[in-house]
Amino acid sequence: MHATGRVLDVGCGVFGRPYYLMSYPPELISGLDPLAPFQTPDFEFVRGISEYLPWRDESFSTIISATSLDHCMSLDRSVAEMRRVLRPGGRLLLWIDSVPGATRYTPNDSKLEGTDRYHLFHFNTIWFEPMLTEHFQIVDRTELRAREFNRIMYVLATPASPAALRIKRSISPV
Repeated sequence: MHATGRVLDVGCGVFGRPYYLMSYPPELISGLDPLAPFQTPDFEFVRGISEYLPWRDESFSTIISATSLDHCMSLDRSVAEMRRVLRPGGRLLLWIDSVPGATRYTPNDSKLEGTDRYHLFHFNTIWFEPMLTEHFQIVDRTELRAREFNRIMYVLATPASPAALRIKRSISPV
């Protein structure tokens, strides 16, 4: 319901069109995933990684990233790339699992090890939300708490200009 215009799904998966985009026009969808799809998708599909998005600046009105950022090598670069390809006033619809107490992801650490079999790191809103607000404004945040982790869904917006974000941050720090 928050998606408008041209949409990029970062980490769209290999099973065709994601269920949350089933009613969206396929000609307005682009998807990115490092794995090859099982069958040819009915939308633009690019094999790649979030650290290097192969689209021009300000190409999309909406970006979706549903539980995929905890698989990237450089979180800082991935967030910056999503910001780069998002139009001014665009929306990032982000879904993460946050593990209270998880340490900040530092990919240059000499002792880098995956957090578990599937993830390089786990999010913790204590360090992740300040990173987000360097690039985006939090429009909406929904948190579902569970025993081992909290599922968090964000609606984030790009400011009309980078100066607008600096002004807002100086008025009401996050």
